[in-house]
Amino acid sequence: VLIKKVKEGAIQAWCQQHRRLIQTGDRIVSANGHTGDAERILAECQKRQALRLEIRAVSSTRRPAAGAEHVEEIREALRSASSAAEAVQLLRKHR
Repeated sequence: VLIKKVKEGAIQAWCQQHRRLIQTGDRIVSANGHTGDAERILAECQKRQALRLEIRAVSSTRRPAAGAEHVEEIREALRSASSAAEAVQLLRKHR
């Protein structure tokens, strides 16, 4: 799942605490151990539970860094979706 924008919120706070950077262009490759299927990953992100993500970084030479604000916006959109298919539709709108 491609991260299109990162905005202020929980992800940004995590990045600051762990001295790591999540940027636009990075990809969520696993959510709570589920990999390979974007709809399954998105469905896992929608659940109201602790979320463990594996994110694959894209080389910083290919794009500028972004804030964490959009990741929280995406997470809220995912929570509001009634299905994984709807979540995919919402993510496409955030491009």
